[in-house]
Amino acid sequence: MKINQTNINNQIIKLFKLLSSIPILTTFVLEIEILLFFIIRSFSKNLLYAIILFFLFHYILLHYGIECFLFLIQFPIIGKSSFYSNGCTKANEIIISLSNFIDICEKLVENEAISLSQEYSNLLDIYEGINMLIYVYYEMKKKYGLSKNQKKLYELLVIWRKHFKRYKIMQYFKENKRYKEDHINISFNKRLIQLIMDSNFIIKIAEDFISDNYHLLSFKKIYNYLFNDTFCSMNLYKILFNLKFREKSNQFITNDKKIIDFTIIDSKKLIKEITNSIPFKINNKKKDEKNFLINNISKIENLNEEENIINSLKNISILSNNKSINHKRNLIIFSNPNSMIYEFFTPEKYFFYYEGGCDILFWNYRGYGLSEGHCTFANNKKDILELFDEIKKMNKWEKFGVHGYSIGGISATHLAKNRNIDLLISDRNFSSVSKIAESYPFGGIMKYLCKFFLLDKVNNEQNYLFTKNIKCCKIILCDPCDEVVVNNGSVKSSISKYIIKNCIKNNKNENILEFIFERKEKNNFINSLLNIMNFLDDNCLTKENIFIKYLNNFFDCFIYGSEDLINFRNYSNYRLKILNIHNFFNNFFVWGTKNYDEKEKKDFYFTTNNNLFYLDKAINILNLMLNMENHISTLIQKNNNNILNDIEIIKNGMIKIKNGIKIMNISKDIVKGFLIRLNCGHNTIFSGKEENIVVEILENINFLK
Repeated sequence: MKINQTNINNQIIKLFKLLSSIPILTTFVLEIEILLFFIIRSFSKNLLYAIILFFLFHYILLHYGIECFLFLIQFPIIGKSSFYSNGCTKANEIIISLSNFIDICEKLVENEAISLSQEYSNLLDIYEGINMLIYVYYEMKKKYGLSKNQKKLYELLVIWRKHFKRYKIMQYFKENKRYKEDHINISFNKRLIQLIMDSNFIIKIAEDFISDNYHLLSFKKIYNYLFNDTFCSMNLYKILFNLKFREKSNQFITNDKKIIDFTIIDSKKLIKEITNSIPFKINNKKKDEKNFLINNISKIENLNEEENIINSLKNISILSNNKSINHKRNLIIFSNPNSMIYEFFTPEKYFFYYEGGCDILFWNYRGYGLSEGHCTFANNKKDILELFDEIKKMNKWEKFGVHGYSIGGISATHLAKNRNIDLLISDRNFSSVSKIAESYPFGGIMKYLCKFFLLDKVNNEQNYLFTKNIKCCKIILCDPCDEVVVNNGSVKSSISKYIIKNCIKNNKNENILEFIFERKEKNNFINSLLNIMNFLDDNCLTKENIFIKYLNNFFDCFIYGSEDLINFRNYSNYRLKILNIHNFFNNFFVWGTKNYDEKEKKDFYFTTNNNLFYLDKAINILNLMLNMENHISTLIQKNNNNILNDIEIIKNGMIKIKNGIKIMNISKDIVKGFLIRLNCGHNTIFSGKEENIVVEILENINFLK
């Protein structure tokens, strides 16, 4: 009891300190504001000018302050975090690899029985990984030089490899001496102990980089994040990228004299590389072939000098020399997501482009990687136009497309609006900053603040709809449960609002329910829908009840037909629930439902053809539920009629929606393109099934072969 009372007292003291600091901070801010006003007043002729200058100063301060904040959360902070997290992954791989090696050595020292064939294979993998890392650091040393931290790790890795070769560990396992001797001689034990020590030194560097044992915001972690480049630096990622793709970086200079870094991946070369058994995992299929280092391990073991080993690695032919292209291929320009540089990409990502004979152009925004300048939405839009114009002059490709991932959709849709391209893929894009802000608490205020202070003129939905080439194939990839780009702020949802508001006669609303219903009728419909959702949540455990089964069938009908209703069941805020209900019916009207092929068991992209089918199905389910009063009484003892009244209101609403859809027509000739629903969230590659739908569309328009 005393302990609990002490905790309560401590919490009261903390709360009192917090509350007491609020008036102090408020007073401090007000004093600064008053002082600032009097300074401005002293330089102005009258009071009115002083007030205008005072508010203008705050407007400019907030406008550029928010812009600076948005810039900082791009590459300078999140990008640096990506560098560090990738470095932690590499450090962790070394820790695991060398820990396994130490386990093997300790078993031999302790004279334990082990499987030589299995451990020999493990040693090959460990040696290969260390040797590859040495090669990468050697290339860095030769091209860019090594930092103090990188040099220390590089020297330790070289020592480890020399000892590993000198002690003939591979030869011992290969000749299977473990079964020919009763015990391991003492000198060999000493060698193993030396290798264990070498490994521990390297592990210590890797563990120190990760700093798992430190607190979240410890000085050591902050130092590593800011200054420790042992496993993460731009030079390192550049070397690794060149090693994976064997493509050189290119640069072009913008009209305002800024260097933009880009590279073009030749699909023909890459496919040839893969057919030569390069060790990539493609389409999640495991390959049995060893990589080029393992295939040449015998050559490496017989060399003594470091330079010879490096030269041996270089002489291994991974890719053939460039040959003249007999026919023109297609090119896709890829616009990266936030805080992503193209050096992070691997051949496995978007492999369907290479497989279909399509080259990919990767480029880094200003301030990203080796590109110069300051990254803004305006700069990104301007740079992609200049880049496209430069690439088109090369006259090497027949068709051009653009794939904008997340924030890359801003530049991608802008390119499609201003240049003749054949393909536009909007991959998990948002419409504008203000529409993203609208989907959070206090979103009504934040929406207008973003428009006022940021001058938010990003309208990806209009750029998407009105492409310069009217025959441009357009694809939207969207996950309604995206954890970054909320469904209401996505390009898909913004297109729905735009079409409803601008392309339906005699309509000035951006929500279809406001066009179909009177205001009071609409509110009753939405409230009834929310009531039965709450009723279903309260009785979710009684799934065997036939009424609950039909209620689930009613929602499943729309979940399958359009998108997850979970989006507006997750919010406790009433405004956000209503916002997402409107968004759901907007998308249902504009994008429609998924077709389904029963024979092939295959989901296709969305179409409005089956909207009436799903509405009829929902109305029939509701009619059946109205005759189940006895089944409701087993769930709750009172207010049964309220639930039935809600279902009656929803049924009548669905009938009115159905009749409205029958007579409504979109007045303008707008090409929406294809909508493909994803289930992978925001930061991962879409599944094979979703990829197959994209490939099928691109093959039909002859963009992929």
